Amino acid sequence: LTETANRLMFLLDYAKCPQEDIKLNSTVFHWPDHIKTVFELSQNRIMNRRESAEEEVRKKVQAYEEKLDKYYKEIESFRKKEIMSMDEMKNNVEHLNTLQDNLEAARDELEAINTEETLLEWEASQFPQLQTMFQMKDPYDKLWNTALQFSTKSDEWLNGSFQSLNAETIDNEVSDMFRTMYKLTKTLGDQPGPRNVADRTKGKIDKFKQHLPLLHTICNPGIRDRHWEQMSDVVGFDIKPAEDASLMTMLEYGLSKHLERLEEIGGSAAKEYSLEKAMEKMKVEWSPMHFEFTPYRDT
Repeated sequence: LTETANRLMFLLDYAKCPQEDIKLNSTVFHWPDHIKTVFELSQNRIMNRRESAEEEVRKKVQAYEEKLDKYYKEIESFRKKEIMSMDEMKNNVEHLNTLQDNLEAARDELEAINTEETLLEWEASQFPQLQTMFQMKDPYDKLWNTALQFSTKSDEWLNGSFQSLNAETIDNEVSDMFRTMYKLTKTLGDQPGPRNVADRTKGKIDKFKQHLPLLHTICNPGIRDRHWEQMSDVVGFDIKPAEDASLMTMLEYGLSKHLERLEEIGGSAAKEYSLEKAMEKMKVEWSPMHFEFTPYRDT
C-alpha cells in the first residue's frame, strides 16, 4: 500500500484521475480496515465452531462412559448365574458374544474419540476399565461356551451313530474341556455361582471320560465282522452293531465289564488295519513297476 501511494502521488502530479480511479484507489487504501473486520468475523466463526466441536466431543465422552458402565454391569451379572439348562446356556453364550462385539466396537469408538481430541489439542481420554472388562469377561466366555459345547457334543457322542465318531478327536476335545473347567474352578473360586457351574461341568466331563477306552475300542476303523464275532463271544451275546447304533446302546450292553479283553481284540484289529494300509500303500507305489528279464552272458 505504501508503494501504491507513492505511485499515486506521482501520477497526481502529472495526470488528472477520473472519479472511478479515485474511488478504486480509495477502496484499495481502505482494505486493511476491511480485512481486519473479515478476520474478526472469521475468527469468531472459528471459535463458535470449535466450541461446538468441543461440546460434541464432551458429550461423546460422557455417553461413552455411560456405555462402559452399562457393559460393566452386564459382565458383573455373570457373577451370579448358575442355572445350567440348555436354554440358559445358549442365552448366556449369545449374551457374551453380543458383549464381545460391543466391547470391540467400544474400542474402535475410543480410537475415534481420541483422534478428535488430538485435533482439538486435548489430552487423549484413557479408559483402562475397557481392557479390564475384556479380562473380566474371558472366564465367563470359557465357562459358558465350554459348558454348552460339552452339553451339545456329549449328547451327539452318546446318542448319535458311534461308527461315524473319531475317538482320537473326541479324546482331545474332552481333555481340553476338562483342563479348561479345572482351571476355572480355581479362577472362579470366590464366585459361588460360576464355581458351581464349573464343578458340575467338570464332573460331567470326568464321568464321560470313563467311556473313552470303550469308545477307542469300538470306534476302531480296523474292526471287521470277525472282530465283532470275537467280542460277541467274550460278552456272551451278539453285539455286532447296526448302522445307527449309538455309544449309549453299547454301554447298555455292559461292555465296560469286559473292557480289558475287548481292548485286546481292538488292539489286534488296529494292528491288522495298520498292516492293511501299509500293503495298500505298497500296491499303489508298485503299480507302475514291471519285472523284466535280461540275457545273462550267452544264455
